[in-house]
Amino acid sequence: MTSDEEMAERLRGAARAVDVRPSGDLWAGVRARVPGERRRRVTRRAAPAVAFAVAAVGIAAGLTLGGGTGKASLAPADLPPGPRITRLQPVTFTPDEAAHLVIECLQSGPGPADPARFQPGELTVWAAARDVTGATVILSNPSTFVDCDVPADAAGRLDVDGAYVYNSGGGHDTMPRTDLELEHAGGSHGIGGGFGGRLGPGFSSGPGDSRTVHDRGGRVSARVARVTATTPSGDIVEVPIQDGKVVVRTVQTDPPEPGPQPGEPGFEDFNQNNRRLFNYYDWYEATRPVVRAYDRDGRLLATSRAG
Repeated sequence: MTSDEEMAERLRGAARAVDVRPSGDLWAGVRARVPGERRRRVTRRAAPAVAFAVAAVGIAAGLTLGGGTGKASLAPADLPPGPRITRLQPVTFTPDEAAHLVIECLQSGPGPADPARFQPGELTVWAAARDVTGATVILSNPSTFVDCDVPADAAGRLDVDGAYVYNSGGGHDTMPRTDLELEHAGGSHGIGGGFGGRLGPGFSSGPGDSRTVHDRGGRVSARVARVTATTPSGDIVEVPIQDGKVVVRTVQTDPPEPGPQPGEPGFEDFNQNNRRLFNYYDWYEATRPVVRAYDRDGRLLATSRAG
């Protein structure tokens, strides 16, 4: 037998002598490793889903992932600002307060009015709403509606002695034929007796405030549950519904009227050529707030304009 054959025979004998049986310690080790391996597999599968979920939350919250040092950081994303939303508050008066207010509105000037000189003419308070700058009060009698502005003082109290009438018109207080009808007085004017800085040199611009009030009174149908007024800049005003009545009031910064102003060079030529009339109409329409009426489910029922 050669040395190679001897070596092969010894290896075969050694193999026959080996008794292979599973070790209890070995099987316990395998069973101990199984849960860990399962957890690792679950982690590997879940990692992409978790990353996707984190990214989705970041997008929904307006956040972005940033940083170049290997560490993830959350940074606010640039989101457009939302509209500014304000809410008008309804205003009520006692009979004595209402009678006093009517006289002060008819005087249309600062300081207490003389009741002997100003007769109410059956005018009463129809409805009123206010913001921080003052209140719009709609007065009415059987054939007339009057728009009266009551400014607020520094403490936020209504200064009835400073009440001022800006507009009036005929009409009757009837139930609306449509869901939204803004037909009772209204217009645009400055705050607290001013003219919003719109009428050029020599005219009052109010007590340091160049903004303009746009207002109007009207009625809504029983289907209407919410009324809003949106200014040209996108600000939204929530308008209270008072037993079917609405008083719309927005305070906004309007651009200057087109063309030369009264007292400025060229005003007469501009006015005589009728250009001022057409340009003023386009300008005024662009400044009027859009009023929308919604039902209880948020469906838009009607659209109109105030001011």
